[in-house]
Amino acid sequence: MPEVEYRKNVTSFGYFDNASGEWMTSVTAMPDYSPDECIVRLITFRGPEIDVFAYMIWSNINNDFIGSFCGGNITSFSPNITIRLTNPVSNVLQFRLYTPGTQGATPVTSLNGEIVMHLEFVKYKRTPQRV
Repeated sequence: MPEVEYRKNVTSFGYFDNASGEWMTSVTAMPDYSPDECIVRLITFRGPEIDVFAYMIWSNINNDFIGSFCGGNITSFSPNITIRLTNPVSNVLQFRLYTPGTQGATPVTSLNGEIVMHLEFVKYKRTPQRV
């Protein structure tokens, strides 16, 4: 296992009051480094008890989906999804919620509730190659 050079923990929060499932998080004190991985440590959602939808979370971290959860009164889980990063991460993280369907993913346009995600960005030390 490679040795960790740097870790940055980021908490992202979105509040929706009959709003679209989009939110942004500003990352302060992100060092001048390109992390090797982003680990989705925790996703918590609180919404109406009658919410029976499944949601997928898209992010500009990797320009793809980084996790999912089911609606309901309160759901919380630790997926520990590791995303290998190939591009630099900006200081503004963007997130959008989608619902899956037979015709593909559909953006969420009206949602009530709150979401909290805990993300960990990891940079590994580089070791010189032996010849």
